[in-house]
Amino acid sequence: MIYFTADQHFGHSNIIKLCGRPYSNAEEMDEDLIAKWNTTVAPEDTIYVLGDFMYKSKHPLAWYTDTLNGKKHLVRGNHDHAVDEIYLKHFEEVRDLIYLDVDKTSLVLLHYPMLSWRRRARGAIHLYGHVHGAILPPLANQRAYNVGVDTNDFRPISLPDIITKMLAKEIKVQE
Repeated sequence: MIYFTADQHFGHSNIIKLCGRPYSNAEEMDEDLIAKWNTTVAPEDTIYVLGDFMYKSKHPLAWYTDTLNGKKHLVRGNHDHAVDEIYLKHFEEVRDLIYLDVDKTSLVLLHYPMLSWRRRARGAIHLYGHVHGAILPPLANQRAYNVGVDTNDFRPISLPDIITKMLAKEIKVQE
């Protein structure tokens, strides 16, 4: 199975207040995010992290990546500042933008929401993060979905679940 997620901000205590997350401190947040990730993603699964994996954490990157299930791919976000050599020790790949085809569905993965993207007119779906709990009106009917933890029960989400949620909002997707 393939999963998508964004904006964990592991170790970032201020994100709790900024986003109204239901945690009392960064350690509690990290523990819950890790538990939800690992109950959703199996070790053999693939997961795309669309940025802001960790920020201002007292733990090193490996403390998180070694604990989390799945083969991890990183799309850099505005808080992913380490050099590629460091990230590539813990992620399968590190990019700014990824074009991906999954089960005949074209995906455009970027940390930031876009108004238009490659193959949009042919049914490509844009997955993004960065905006946390915000739902952006211009993207409401444009086959775009926020995979951030703040809008997905603080856990990764699969493409079939994304499509189901998009269809529930009457967004036309190519299956």
